[in-house]
Amino acid sequence: SAATSSFSQRYAPFLLHTVDLQLNAEQAANAAHNTRTIGAALQPYATGGVLPSWLGDGDHGVERMRAGYSDDHYRRLQVLKAHYDPTNMFRLNHNIPPARR
Repeated sequence: SAATSSFSQRYAPFLLHTVDLQLNAEQAANAAHNTRTIGAALQPYATGGVLPSWLGDGDHGVERMRAGYSDDHYRRLQVLKAHYDPTNMFRLNHNIPPARR
């Protein structure tokens, strides 16, 4: 259930994940443009959330991670992080900082 899971956006009717393959700078620019175009076209149907596991390497700041969880779920994960990793040793990832004590 939504109350017992960290995934707070299970209600969404679909999930979109784009993958672009590029061999050179021109293809990379085209792929980035196409991804933005698709995202903009689907924005009216979006929940505003993200699936944290699918965030790219450079796309995992605190605010972006928060978008993957409801406020209650995010707070619960911060409390768990404070218990198991209070110094935030495991932070070089899609990090959720520990709750402040």
